[in-house]
Amino acid sequence: MPSNVTRTGDLIIPNVYSEDVVANVRWLQKKLSFSDEYVTDLIGVSKELFSKWKKREATLTSSQLETLENLWSAMNRLLSYFNFRRDLMMRVLEARFSDQIHRTKSTPPWVGTSLRDFMLLQGRPGIYEVECWVWHIRSANSD
Repeated sequence: MPSNVTRTGDLIIPNVYSEDVVANVRWLQKKLSFSDEYVTDLIGVSKELFSKWKKREATLTSSQLETLENLWSAMNRLLSYFNFRRDLMMRVLEARFSDQIHRTKSTPPWVGTSLRDFMLLQGRPGIYEVECWVWHIRSANSD
């Protein structure tokens, strides 16, 4: 198969209409390799509480839930931008972009680090910044 052809198995299309935060987080973990450790660090909870929450045996704060909802939304927008190709999405999550480039409105906010690390370090404001960047890129490409 030519390298520019995407196999159907490489496409990951989430249920964007789901309001089940637990199911959405599980999907992100399975399809985009967001570990329990990553998510617990992102929202600031213990692994035990997170594990209980995923089993629906515990609750998270509204702020923690909003962070997870924002993560879900931002990842969905990025997936859409990359035509739901898992291989591209994984590269974007892990790639480290040089901070020596000329910054423009189109420059990703995570320049100098990986997207995954940027979101972890910045938390909810960083996730929102990523989502805004995707909106900007999509609207710039629609002209």
